[in-house]
Amino acid sequence: MPGIGETHHLAKFSNIHLFAARGIESQLSARFFYVILQEVPDVGQLPAYSFFNDQSDGNDEANKDDKKKVADTTVKMLRAVPTGEPLQFGTRLLSKVGGSSIFQVLVTEGGAHSLYWLGAEESVNVSFCVLKLSTDVQTYSGCSTSASEAGAASVKLLKASKTFQAVVEVEPRHKTSPDGTLEAPPEDADDTDRCPYRLTLFWDSAKGYFDFDQTKQRTLCRPGYKPRQLVVAKDGSISTKPFEAADSN
Repeated sequence: MPGIGETHHLAKFSNIHLFAARGIESQLSARFFYVILQEVPDVGQLPAYSFFNDQSDGNDEANKDDKKKVADTTVKMLRAVPTGEPLQFGTRLLSKVGGSSIFQVLVTEGGAHSLYWLGAEESVNVSFCVLKLSTDVQTYSGCSTSASEAGAASVKLLKASKTFQAVVEVEPRHKTSPDGTLEAPPEDADDTDRCPYRLTLFWDSAKGYFDFDQTKQRTLCRPGYKPRQLVVAKDGSISTKPFEAADSN
């Protein structure tokens, strides 16, 4: 795709096509785009976001429109610089209820993985939303330190629900010191920065994006808890293992 680089087709809705391409961040990431085929094609970017790394966006009314179909001309034309192995994208339909479709998108580069959920709502006007769920990539964060990203450590889909819902356990972010040992969370860190926590994510079909009820979030500060490293498998399933410091890149 001109100005974006190599793209991968994910799904089609009427005259709207969804694509993915390599992200422009230093870590394994993807960018998502829509293309509306019409007399003058409309191309725009779908921003991928995370509740786990910026929870202020979770119920922030001022930012909710940013989670829907958005064309950002200052970002969409930035071409990613090819690094490492070519990205592979695996798309699987997780749920289709009424006009709501939820896809799992697994991005793979060598032995590293990032997992996204892509929601599409066709009940009124077609809208899309991309949620970054988990990644097993550890990134260089400066001064000989590395960091993992907060993300899902386990996912349980609630198939009996009338809408798409999933109970997600989240592992907090961890950072390593130059000697490879884990750094303690800051003194002012809250429980979600110190311990795993559980929340229920759901697809809001009326508004066309993922959301959660922050009042029902539960912190899991278990006795003897030790930081864990996220592992995303080739089928998109998630597990954990004892945390190991990452090599600097």
